[in-house]
Amino acid sequence: MQMKLWDGRSVPRIGIGTWAAGGAARWRDTATFYGEVDDVRSQAALAMAYDIGARVFDTLPPMALAMPS
Repeated sequence: MQMKLWDGRSVPRIGIGTWAAGGAARWRDTATFYGEVDDVRSQAALAMAYDIGARVFDTLPPMALAMPS
């Protein structure tokens, strides 16, 4: 099953949210939200998601700009 994106392209409905793979959000030198990130496990999760059909990888970059520093 496909879904249509805002730009008219069609992609499978299977997707994965990847915000946590970007690393720990920090506030005053303390890891918040997802804690520390293991890059090897993150890469394995992305590969598995792709293998089962995910073609939408939501990285949510605008949220990174909203995080307190």
